[in-house]
Amino acid sequence: MIFKNRRTLISHRNSIHLNVTFVCDFKDCNKSFHTKQYLNRHKNDVHLNRGKERHCFWPKCQYKTTIKGNFIQHQLLHSDNKQYKCDVKDCDKSFNQIQGLISHKNYIHLNKKRLKSNELITNEYIHCCYPNCDYKTTNKHHLKQHKITHSEKREFKCDFCDQSYKRNEQLVHHKNVIHLNNKKFICDVNECNKKFARKRDLVFHKSCVHLNEKPFKCNEGNCGKMFAKECILNVHKRIHSGEKPFVCDVNGCNASFKRVSHLSQHKSNVHLNKRLIKCDFPDCKQTFKQTNHLVAHKNRVHLKLRFVCDFNDCNKSFVDKYRLFQHKNFVHLNESKFKCNEENCGKNFISNSALIVHKRIHSGEKPFVCGFKDCNMSFHKMSYLTDHKSTHLTVKQFKCHYKDCGGSYASNRYLQRHVRYVHKK
Repeated sequence: MIFKNRRTLISHRNSIHLNVTFVCDFKDCNKSFHTKQYLNRHKNDVHLNRGKERHCFWPKCQYKTTIKGNFIQHQLLHSDNKQYKCDVKDCDKSFNQIQGLISHKNYIHLNKKRLKSNELITNEYIHCCYPNCDYKTTNKHHLKQHKITHSEKREFKCDFCDQSYKRNEQLVHHKNVIHLNNKKFICDVNECNKKFARKRDLVFHKSCVHLNEKPFKCNEGNCGKMFAKECILNVHKRIHSGEKPFVCDVNGCNASFKRVSHLSQHKSNVHLNKRLIKCDFPDCKQTFKQTNHLVAHKNRVHLKLRFVCDFNDCNKSFVDKYRLFQHKNFVHLNESKFKCNEENCGKNFISNSALIVHKRIHSGEKPFVCGFKDCNMSFHKMSYLTDHKSTHLTVKQFKCHYKDCGGSYASNRYLQRHVRYVHKK
């Protein structure tokens, strides 16, 4: 074997041929290294705290290291100077790090996927061993990362609130979006200006919303819906099959859901009763379980922000943009694909889930039953059950914000009904 410098040659000899190791003599450490230089660096950085930490100067970037080379490479991530250009014909891609260029060539042009620098991936899939999980990959690292989703361990805890996560990137994303409001990736298409905390979210937004790149099509019945990712298509297909593979295991609940995110939301809302996200406006003590609920609260109560329909002098206003979007499609553009086939009904709905809920009116089905003692009331919508459950509670945390009113209610829906009938007559 031939080496570029003497240090790596010595390290190779010590580790492979001579089996020489240098052991750290600090108390209860006993870490071993192939060269004395690595041992000294370990002592300085870990035990003597002599490693001068270099902190990234980019706003709100928390990266820090004691190694100069790593720090220089990290700074290139923030740089707009993409000096490494792909030399393949008709490819204009450029990168700010050499590793990015090598990875691009391997994946895009050479169709190589690597586990390590010297180990090529084969076409043999590695399957997840957990029951009812269809995940498969050719990359061992990806499989290892996927298995974390099945684990209950949440080692990465937020130092702003009580939330914890299975992966560090999930924690960083949570901090950026919820606490630091760090959304540095801005969509520049047609003055959209929508902000994202992660670059991949911006790329996904551009491809789906502006470029309409949705290559995965649902072939069930007369559906034909298009999706940007295969995993989203697979989740969508559960609407047709009725499959709900994610089952709640808390106190014999056994509620099942189509998505693992819905199961997590169910656990936090119903069993753990978490209300983690607090409104940051002065003198407002409202807390919410979901970010979109917080945004809607701010728009409605503090910012008085309304989204107004501009079709033919309609001027109907809504609290959030999604409601306006639904209104335009359903009322003005008549984009309601789901029609009730019950006799003398014929109502149209913008989504299949809304149609399913509506059909319970005809069938009389009320699957959502109140579990409070001696109550047993049932409802055809989950939101109605949630509102009803709040009537059993003595705490009425939703207070009317109109001056000199003082009304308080057990649920937000009851508060909105009060505002609509009492203050906006």
